[in-house]
Amino acid sequence: MTWDKDLCYAQGKAMGEEFLAKGAHVQLGPGVNVQRIPTNGRNFEYLSGEDPVVGAKLVGSVIKGI
Repeated sequence: MTWDKDLCYAQGKAMGEEFLAKGAHVQLGPGVNVQRIPTNGRNFEYLSGEDPVVGAKLVGSVIKGI
């Protein structure tokens, strides 16, 4: 992930379009979590990484995109 809010919006838009194309009516996410265990297999889903400030600033853009 990046600090780029426009890129985060584009990511959310792409996810929303993908779910809509599949016929899904519910999408779980984005996950905002601090990655405390680097071997956790689902870290790729979390928006904030190791810095909660990053997630707090970017999650809105992803949600608006969705």
